[in-house]
Amino acid sequence: MMPAGSLLLAAALAGAVHAASMEDFAYGYALETQGDGAIYGVDLPQAVYGGLTRADGGDLRVFNGAGEAVPHHIEGVPDSGTQALPPVALPLFPLYGEAGVAAATDERDVRITTDEGGTIVDISYGEGLHRPPRLRGYIIDGSGLPEGPRMLTVEWPAGQGDLLTTVRLEHSADLTHWRPLVEEATLSHLRFGDHTLVQQRIQLPAAPATYLRLGFQGGQPFEIARLQAHFPERPGHRERRWTAFAVTHRDDQGRYGFDTRALLPVDRANLALPRPNTLARVRIESAPDPGGPWTRRHDGLVYDLKVAGQPLTTPDIRVAPTTHRHWRVDPLGEGGLPEAAMELRLGWVPERLLFVAQGEGPFVLAYGSGRVGRVDTPLSRLMEMEEVRHRQLVRMAGLGPPLALGDRSRLEPPPPPMDWKRLSLWAVLALGVALLAWMALRLYRDMERGP
Repeated sequence: MMPAGSLLLAAALAGAVHAASMEDFAYGYALETQGDGAIYGVDLPQAVYGGLTRADGGDLRVFNGAGEAVPHHIEGVPDSGTQALPPVALPLFPLYGEAGVAAATDERDVRITTDEGGTIVDISYGEGLHRPPRLRGYIIDGSGLPEGPRMLTVEWPAGQGDLLTTVRLEHSADLTHWRPLVEEATLSHLRFGDHTLVQQRIQLPAAPATYLRLGFQGGQPFEIARLQAHFPERPGHRERRWTAFAVTHRDDQGRYGFDTRALLPVDRANLALPRPNTLARVRIESAPDPGGPWTRRHDGLVYDLKVAGQPLTTPDIRVAPTTHRHWRVDPLGEGGLPEAAMELRLGWVPERLLFVAQGEGPFVLAYGSGRVGRVDTPLSRLMEMEEVRHRQLVRMAGLGPPLALGDRSRLEPPPPPMDWKRLSLWAVLALGVALLAWMALRLYRDMERGP
């Protein structure tokens, strides 16, 4: 039974839902709700995007146990680039050592001085040692961070020449006992013709990071101009999912085609290249239909290289959010891509379906229909209200087993209704023509008989 508050909410939203039935849909999912919540949410799985016929989600409804459609709203994907906290530049302290000794394993007499709050204020070396001649790494002070970062971005001085090196990261809570955090990460700044291959990011696992120690493992050590910490995205953020798609065809112009067979809300792309040491310039495009129109998503280098034993791969490509189903990769210039199979990897963040628990359960998510269109309910406007957002009224529902609501014929639009007005008009015109023909025939016969 719904509580009084839920009943009032349901009354406010009643009557705004299009009169559709579950018989209009091909597919469904059982929705599992707990408690006496008024509004529930569930993140849409890939299967739903594969069954929709409309990019705006108009062929999706939620039904209660009595088969009545209840108010629902598809909440758009939040800005995935927004952080719970802005990036923070971290204090850096260079570590020096003898040639052939990595900073991460150097046990020489290095003295680190901190203040009462744990902030590093100085790094010095043992008596008579002065400063060793070779840069071996950095101590990074994260003692002032409110939470552990999930990524570091490394910046080098302007005018930096070609750079390719691997680093190792360790973390510590006391500057004495160090544990491995990232065994190997590649940083690069390489020029290839008119292009530059840049890798500045170091992804971090979820771990405390009071202090970090970065050691150069391979390649040439370099001066770090700035190092920034990036934090996990806000609580409740929907994790980005990745789906790989194989080549479905290749056209007469040598372009590789991909059919996702889904209307996924894509905002990232990349190519899983068919074999190592591949580098090519490509154009990536997408379209809602096989015949276009095509929209350019990326024009540049893709690569999977191993340089001096160090891996170097294309960073994930940001694309403007799109639900296009069809994609193609066009190799540009000489060389192209190998004939071996490659995969297009698309990153997407699931949208969240919100619905009002109006009536009794069980509730059913129904989707995939050519018979219904988009319906607007006041739920979307309700969720925009400041007091509603602050009260956090939405409870998360569980996604139950899939349901077969109908066959694939539900995906096709119904035959157009009979236009009785037009048929009546044609019938009147036909009757008029017949009457004129009869009158003409009668007049002709009268003329034949004469006076």
